[in-house]
Amino acid sequence: MYDSVELIACGNPRIDYIQVAPDVKEGKVKVLVTLENVSSETIVDRVEICVADAEKTIAETAIDGVKLYPHEKIERCVELPMGNFHPWTPETPVLYVAGASTSGDEISARFGMRD
Repeated sequence: MYDSVELIACGNPRIDYIQVAPDVKEGKVKVLVTLENVSSETIVDRVEICVADAEKTIAETAIDGVKLYPHEKIERCVELPMGNFHPWTPETPVLYVAGASTSGDEISARFGMRD
């Protein structure tokens, strides 16, 4: 059996997961970010979230004052407007990128605007 292996180095707080849920009807996306404090001290950080196409940033926001207790894992969810987006179809498979970052980590996920 063969499979690829990835070693990812990150700081604290660590971004454990990012999930993107497009809402084509409303023209927006929900971005869910799971954060984890891997230290034994309480920390307060800022989470920056953005959505971009191949050329530019479409929408961005930040959540200030996110408090994580020692070894705590939390979720934060934001909604971002997609403006004049292109729906994903097999004929025109336009993809977007949602990204999240903290002072210690960053993550991104590709998605298409489809139901």
